[in-house]
Amino acid sequence: MANSTHHKTDNNTQTWGVLGSYYQTNCEHEAKGKRVMVFYGLKTCDTCRKAEKAIVDSGLQLTKVDVREDGIPEDALQRFLSEFGEELLNRRSTTWRNLSDTDRNSDPVTLISVHPTVMKRPVIDADGRLFLGWGKDVQASLLGS
Repeated sequence: MANSTHHKTDNNTQTWGVLGSYYQTNCEHEAKGKRVMVFYGLKTCDTCRKAEKAIVDSGLQLTKVDVREDGIPEDALQRFLSEFGEELLNRRSTTWRNLSDTDRNSDPVTLISVHPTVMKRPVIDADGRLFLGWGKDVQASLLGS
């Protein structure tokens, strides 16, 4: 993880270098009745940008974690892997295609830690419930659409 500073990017979106600050802020928002989601993605990912815009436009609070810049804590990766299994790996990505067979067969947590762009995106943690991708099912669950 690069740094432990908090960067405010706009009124509804925050990026955290260290997630400890997120959890404190999330508790503060929950106490005020606001729902805050943690959004793991890449700022260069078109799907992530579409999902982020839809979530913010719906009035929901969003805390972004750029998996390339901020990294992903190992306990979060373990949780994602427990929830999604091998589906968490984006085997269609350029990163995946450029990996050696040895890397492809390595532990998924280690692989994603070293090559975060091999993780399918976004992963959204909404009130402790995890969502993978931005399909219609995820949109309906999060936005009610």
